[in-house]
Amino acid sequence: MYISLRIALVLGMTALVAAPSSAQDQELPFHLRQPGLLLNKGVREELKLSEEEAEKVRMLAQEAREKYQLSRQMLQEVEASGRLDKEKEYEEALNAEVADSLADMLRPKQLRRFGQIELQWRGPAALNDREVRRRLDLTDEQRREVDRLTADLTRELQATPRDGQPAAEAGARREDIRKRALEKTAALLSDVQKKAWKEMVGEPFEFKSEARPSSGEDR
Repeated sequence: MYISLRIALVLGMTALVAAPSSAQDQELPFHLRQPGLLLNKGVREELKLSEEEAEKVRMLAQEAREKYQLSRQMLQEVEASGRLDKEKEYEEALNAEVADSLADMLRPKQLRRFGQIELQWRGPAALNDREVRRRLDLTDEQRREVDRLTADLTRELQATPRDGQPAAEAGARREDIRKRALEKTAALLSDVQKKAWKEMVGEPFEFKSEARPSSGEDR
């Protein structure tokens, strides 16, 4: 369950398709924006989240944002030589807290499907997760190729225009980029690895971008 919920700390995937988070959420590391992914309409419908559950997720997203901002303030009091280690310590603690909170909020079936969706959303970057790599038993060469595909995906998404385009059109372009990246990722795997990967990601989920409210709030 926690494979996709305890996410690597160094992913620069801020331009991923279907990002449902507000402008404030974009300040957060990717792993702390997980509650925002749950607020996407398509994801909510797929998981059959009730209004009560969705409200709990909104509150969790706000709490995670506030705690992250507080940790950034606390880092200013840490000596520069130890700041990076302390930053990782803070983020790992917050990441675990968010994961545990989601595990408490979601039913087992919802949590499992959300984990599958989240892996699909990350694309090749999901294979950078320590537990995913362990389960797939990736070779050193495969890991290098995954790193390359992740970097290529990030560059392509960042190069995709966002402003001046309808949300649906921009989202469709990013979705196409993501699908091609997933296909390239699957091509790296052996038959045994592909079987394990398919079990981890489940049935394909189509991500759709949503127009963000002018107020910047997630609704």
